[in-house]
Amino acid sequence: MEFSSQIARMLHDEHMTELARFERLQSELLRQGPGSPPSEPDGSLTALLINLAAEGAPSARHFDFEEAEVFPRLATQGETAIGSLLSDEHVTIREIGDTIATLAGTARRDGFTADSWREFHRLGMELTERTISHIQKEEMGLLPMVEEMLEEDEDSQLALAYMASR
Repeated sequence: MEFSSQIARMLHDEHMTELARFERLQSELLRQGPGSPPSEPDGSLTALLINLAAEGAPSARHFDFEEAEVFPRLATQGETAIGSLLSDEHVTIREIGDTIATLAGTARRDGFTADSWREFHRLGMELTERTISHIQKEEMGLLPMVEEMLEEDEDSQLALAYMASR
């Protein structure tokens, strides 16, 4: 989808980056399977573990910005349901992401045990499914609303604020 507002395009671009990251995670988890941990992570799994240990769930900055700037603007226009739903999803995704980041960091340092791999696999699949579904909701619901609600000057202010938060 093409977006005309700066902030919708910025959020969309981050969604596409996150979507690719979590599709890679899903692919690696499906390739390895839940049964037994990788004896030694190969290059793609190692890179993924490094990324997950550092990044965890989708960007906290992205979620924080939506919760502080976007959802309140929607609420002033009477659109509270989507902000509430997406905020609840942010909480769950953050919690799972924090656990994944911890497990990934430990695995990078010490490797996986059978139990830690099963937990990592289970949570990784859950995080992937939740994140992809969340992105789809934002792409189909939130971003079109943002497009409609923002005047050009407000869009520019939001885009500058978002860039400054990086």
